[in-house]
Amino acid sequence: LLRLADEGGWPGSAAAAFAVARLGRRGLLGSDQVPALCAVAARRRSPHLRANLVVALASLGARCDDPEASIQPRSWLRRAHAPVVRGATARWVAAVGETDAEGVLAGCVDEALAPDVRAACADPRLPPLDGDVDVYVYAVDGRTLLRDTVIALRLADGTSYVVRSDANAQVRLEGAPRGPLGLDDPLASPLEP
Repeated sequence: LLRLADEGGWPGSAAAAFAVARLGRRGLLGSDQVPALCAVAARRRSPHLRANLVVALASLGARCDDPEASIQPRSWLRRAHAPVVRGATARWVAAVGETDAEGVLAGCVDEALAPDVRAACADPRLPPLDGDVDVYVYAVDGRTLLRDTVIALRLADGTSYVVRSDANAQVRLEGAPRGPLGLDDPLASPLEP
């Protein structure tokens, strides 16, 4: 899966990263995967793919200290990064026990423009995976169903489920993190710095 996340075409690479994050959340990733997770997260610039790998790292409580793929989590909380990455990173900062994590997250709460980023900084715990998602996806106008459309469903743990809606504009996911959902057009998301 990590190879697909790293080398695969989009949107399959983002979907593979989501699967990696789900494995991490279920305790099925080992610390031996950390160097590869860090390398792919540092190299790939898709915000949805990156957010998923960050949640996998948070689930492991792992740092990216390898000189080849060093990432300082607090640097990904900056406004230059997409809200989906910043929300996932808030959880990572808390999970690895960053120096002055409380202060860093409090600063994020005060300056975050996106409500979901502010919420993640205020409460960075990873929510339980005991929910189910069953939604119909609509365009911004609130009337047009987005049938057979690639969307990014932002989940409450910071992951981003990049998936194609079905012919009825429906998206389902069992064992989802409990909490609010968000919707992005992943094709309109600028690449990460």
